[in-house]
Amino acid sequence: MSRRKWLILGCMLVVVVIGVVALSAPAALALRLAGFRAQGRTVDYLNEQAAVTKPTIQWPAAQSAVTFSTPTPAGTPEPVVQPQGTVPAEPLDSVQVDIWFLSQPAIFYPHQIFAKRLERGRTDDHQLAYYIEFNQEGVNTYLNYWFGDFVEQEARVRNVWIDLKPGGAVAYAEVNLELGWQRVGAVLMLDASGRQFVLAGVEIEGQLYSTPPAGQIADLAGQLEREGNRALRELTFLDPAGQLCIQAISLGEDGVQILAY
Repeated sequence: MSRRKWLILGCMLVVVVIGVVALSAPAALALRLAGFRAQGRTVDYLNEQAAVTKPTIQWPAAQSAVTFSTPTPAGTPEPVVQPQGTVPAEPLDSVQVDIWFLSQPAIFYPHQIFAKRLERGRTDDHQLAYYIEFNQEGVNTYLNYWFGDFVEQEARVRNVWIDLKPGGAVAYAEVNLELGWQRVGAVLMLDASGRQFVLAGVEIEGQLYSTPPAGQIADLAGQLEREGNRALRELTFLDPAGQLCIQAISLGEDGVQILAY
């Protein structure tokens, strides 16, 4: 399975949904006839989810150190230990990654990841950990770097954009309906584990619709969830001191935090 298959599945899902809408009007009626169920306004759903979103990941902001006070009259400065609840973190100049679709472990550098922060440190209970933080622009730059060429080859899809939300994200794309372009969003939310995603539904014209319980769209949505979550679950960082896997993900409107240990 290549990493591009996830994007192929996502594009297929969007194209099929839009195909349903294109065959009938209005859009709401077409979606209901295809097995979708109206869930209300997307913004209301996202606001409800934001109220129960887990707190952000706490991570050292900078290295703490022992400094020295102004010299005493005797001429000997006294040491001052800065408060430190966690072990300091240090920037990583590369990460080695292993996952099932790679023929062998690969090394990735910051210019290929576009993270705001890429650091190695320890958790509060002293476990070795990697911390990765993206802002919204970094997330979209990362996706465009790795998958943008495929999107450009898909004539019916353009302007793919990830809109980060507290506890989730909306993956938007514009799809050609022959009569014009329609914007569609796939609403993804973190589940209770904080490490996996569920597809909450599809957004069209500001309204959220649940995916049908069975059929082609349900199959595509299920496969997209399974493959994406498998990647999150099985992605392994190879550090000289051991292997690290993703244990926590936090999403907000300002960015994404990932903690692996």
